[in-house]
Amino acid sequence: QKETLKKINVSIELPLNTDNKFQNKSASLLFKVEAVQGNASGLYEANIVTTNDELKDALLKGGIIYLDESLTLEDNVVLQNDTEIIGNNDSVLTINKDISLTIKEKKLLLNGVVIKEEKSYGFDENNELFFDNLDNRRKGALFNVTDGGEIELDGGTVIENITSKGSSVISVQGNDNVQSSVVIKNAIISGCAGKSGTVIDANNNALITIEEGAEIKDNISMDVFKETTVAKKVKELFMSQEKTIKCYLNSIFD
Repeated sequence: QKETLKKINVSIELPLNTDNKFQNKSASLLFKVEAVQGNASGLYEANIVTTNDELKDALLKGGIIYLDESLTLEDNVVLQNDTEIIGNNDSVLTINKDISLTIKEKKLLLNGVVIKEEKSYGFDENNELFFDNLDNRRKGALFNVTDGGEIELDGGTVIENITSKGSSVISVQGNDNVQSSVVIKNAIISGCAGKSGTVIDANNNALITIEEGAEIKDNISMDVFKETTVAKKVKELFMSQEKTIKCYLNSIFD
């Protein structure tokens, strides 16, 4: 028989500027609890990180990480275990410009995480595209997904204004034996600029899935789009989903 210890009434209110844009969206309510076993003195604590060093250590350890304040990843990290980062849709996770987070043979889930920088591009009075301060922009991708790795964006995750001079926001590459994948669900990727693909640089044996709740907008490429083999495969993959094809061509490769 289950015993009810306490009931908590909860409501989720949308911001006033949401208007009617809540359709096809989802909301996550996170409770952080500490449980003590009846016959034990130890306390089982959630992995809540509050310093940059704790963030790095938690990523190397894996499991569930709670990000409650703005922190910076200062060193390259290769995930050793499946990892979920749960943010509060407000605190910013910064990944230094010379740093990448590598997901090799593991899975990374970003849930309500915000990653953003200052926007690097704009349009002048003649509507000509220009880039600002490219020398201080990152050289590689934010995330390198390789050899069967998987990254999933959900829970209102936001990736904004990331610029990569040599890659894209996410570089994904499988091999002859295993497939690497990117899944974008309830997430927003906007204002990004990249060299080889804007949002995703997809290579050998890579699968990209974009679900209905994803918003990929206002992203540009530094290169002129070319009809590469990868692009053709993307078109074939989403040929039955016109909206997704448009999303790809206008946001990832344009």
